Amino acid sequence: MKKGDKLMMNFHGFGMVSQEEQIIHKVTKEYVQIEAEDEEYMYKFNLKTGKCLNDNKYMGCYRTINIK
Repeated sequence: MKKGDKLMMNFHGFGMVSQEEQIIHKVTKEYVQIEAEDEEYMYKFNLKTGKCLNDNKYMGCYRTINIK
């Protein structure tokens, strides 16, 4: 996984899961961050669990990525 690669982000909410392709902005040993025009939407995902580290979890919704 490196900057510029694509990954699938999963959005979990209301009993459904939708997927959206995202482009990687930054990768560290601990997390991967996706690109976004607004810094508020540059989500970071834990590389061990795939869970979003800076998600607002509004109404029980949350984001994940698939870890290979």
